[in-house]
Parts: sequence; structure tokens; C-alpha cells
Amino acid sequence: NNKFVAVGDCANVRIFQINDTGNVASGSPGTLSCSQPGVKMAQGATVKRIDTVIYYVALDTANSNMPTLYRYSQADGLTEALLPGVEDMQIEFGVDNDRDNNIDIYAAPDVVASGAWSAWDGTGTAEVPAVRAVRYALLIRAEDPVLSESQTLVYPPFVAGASVTKTDKKLRMVFPGTVGLRSRTVVD
Repeated sequence: NNKFVAVGDCANVRIFQINDTGNVASGSPGTLSCSQPGVKMAQGATVKRIDTVIYYVALDTANSNMPTLYRYSQADGLTEALLPGVEDMQIEFGVDNDRDNNIDIYAAPDVVASGAWSAWDGTGTAEVPAVRAVRYALLIRAEDPVLSESQTLVYPPFVAGASVTKTDKKLRMVFPGTVGLRSRTVVD
């Protein structure tokens, strides 16, 4: 079934997998009870469905092969077109290598070590996660040609000296941004 939920309050969180009978079990589907001695949630604890969401760029065959930003939800098994005209998406992760609460480098996903994603348990005994932010850039174009000449853009904007020249006379814009990862930023 692969449906997971998280039950949590400000101090605790427990993840459960829903089995085929509709009962909730921790661990493997249907093998363990969800009661865990000594773990109590505060009043107002919430239950949230856990989902893996993938964003990607592909041609939309239903829209004249327009490049489009898509979203796929693993929990629902649904794919939806979000934004037409997105030609490219670049992502880098902000990594705090020395654990001083400041991002030291931004790196491509295939360069970030798996240990940089380690979980922090809030007690100070586990390693603090090194990945603290995501930096992204979207290259978006108009549907029709509107320019009288080719266009050169700095893209991706976070790569020194990077540029791209397009000759199809369609107006393009770069939309960059940086997002801090929830529970991984430090507020003094």
C-alpha cells in the first residue's frame, strides 16, 4: 500500500505505515502495534500523510510540446502539469561543512555526500544535518516569438561565467531563489 503517516507534536514524531486492513502499524505493514510505551504526544498533536514529491521538466504533448514543470506525487500516483514554458530547472544544495550554522558551499545533488542528510534528534547527541538550504533557478520562456533578435541570459545564475544564447526570438526570464529547509535552519 505504501501509505505512511507521521504523528507529531513539538517534541516527538512517530512514523507509521498503513496496512491493507486500514489499521496503523509501525515498522513493516501489519507486524507491530502502534502503541509504544513511554511515548506520549502532547494535546494538539497532528497526523500528516507523508509523501514523496518529484518536480521535473518535460514536454507537454497535450500543449504543443511546450516545455513544462511537472509535479509527481508518489502517495497519490498522480502527475500534474504545473507551469508551462519552463525550459530548465537547476538545483543546488546549501551545505554547512563545518557545522557552524552557516552554509559553506552550494553543490549539485550528485556531489553532496549522503552523510550530509543525517538526521538530528533534537537532543544534541546526533549529528546536525549539513544540508540546510536549496538554491534553484527556473528558465522560463514565452510561447510565441516576440523579440526581434536573439537573447543571451546568465543561466544558471549561480554558476560563474555561465550564459545561454537563444535564437528562436522567444522571450526568456530566469527566476532564481533560495529556500531554507524546515527544521534545519538555526535562529539565534
